[in-house]
Amino acid sequence: PTDGLEMVQNQFAKSPEELMISGEEQKKILKIIETLDANYQAIIQLRFFEEKSIKEISEELQISVSNTKIRIMRAKKLLAKLLQNEDFSDL
Repeated sequence: PTDGLEMVQNQFAKSPEELMISGEEQKKILKIIETLDANYQAIIQLRFFEEKSIKEISEELQISVSNTKIRIMRAKKLLAKLLQNEDFSDL
């Protein structure tokens, strides 16, 4: 009965090459984030790396909840645009 489970688990396991590619992509993404305005860097750091709530972010940055939501949306749009322009084909 566990053979089926092991087969499914193996399909989701990443090879060392896949992990290395993920690491390289992560480095590129972090470099792109570093090029953003400091306000957007902070928002991305708090929301996506530290996984803080919108309320926590607004309190920490001393801005309104609505302004926090707007900054998150703008940061995501800008980051997505920059990532689309980045060439990941060499990985």
